[in-house]
Amino acid sequence: MGGKNDLLQIRVRPHSVSHTRSFPLATPRHHDHLRPPSTLFKPAFRDLRLEYEDEVQRIAVFETNQKVALLAHHDASIARLRETQRKAREELTVRQSEAMERLEERLLAQELDQVKAQDEERANGETALKHMSAYCCSSGDDGREVTAKDLRKLKWQQHRQDQLEHTHRAAINVLRGLQEKTIKQRERKHENEMGELAEAQVKEVDEKRREFEGEIRKFEKMMEQRRRRAAERWEKKVRLRAIEEGFEEKDLELPQLQRLAV
Repeated sequence: MGGKNDLLQIRVRPHSVSHTRSFPLATPRHHDHLRPPSTLFKPAFRDLRLEYEDEVQRIAVFETNQKVALLAHHDASIARLRETQRKAREELTVRQSEAMERLEERLLAQELDQVKAQDEERANGETALKHMSAYCCSSGDDGREVTAKDLRKLKWQQHRQDQLEHTHRAAINVLRGLQEKTIKQRERKHENEMGELAEAQVKEVDEKRREFEGEIRKFEKMMEQRRRRAAERWEKKVRLRAIEEGFEEKDLELPQLQRLAV
């Protein structure tokens, strides 16, 4: 049987080496079952022995090739899934980047609007202060009398105008603090989205692997049934040949044929 074992190795050699390392194939699993029972070495059973060896060979090669094909299909499926997942991550990154850009533009426009409003407020205050100063300084020319109330208003306007820069700077700082908080919230949201996507993608890969394991279990169950049927068929063949050749039951090694069904 050494030659047939070599032939079996040669027939499965073209398949990927990584496949044979990642999943047990039929050749090593059934290597101990390739030797025919000694009954088939009797001259009267020589043709059956050759037929038996050929069937064992075909079953082992078929199982090996089918498992390699299933694994190759699984690897290709995983590769396609990972490529799809890579594109999904890239698309999410682009969407998040665009969303962040839009947010920053909105916040910048918001700050610009506030700066413009402050400039307008400052200009209006300067105009009001100019008019009030002119009013208070020119009262004697037209007979008007500047009251204490007028002077209080002028003093208040001067103080307000002096404090306006500090007030505006404080308002800008508050706005920027809120903007920074908004940006950090958006960053956390993006991190959560990316984490959820990564978690979902891990589950997708795990599901593919579970599907593959289920296919392998289904295939192995089918092969078990095939080997069992083969063993039953060979037991009948040997019994019929034994009857034809006049052998007694005790001279047969029929239990060894059950190795095909293991």
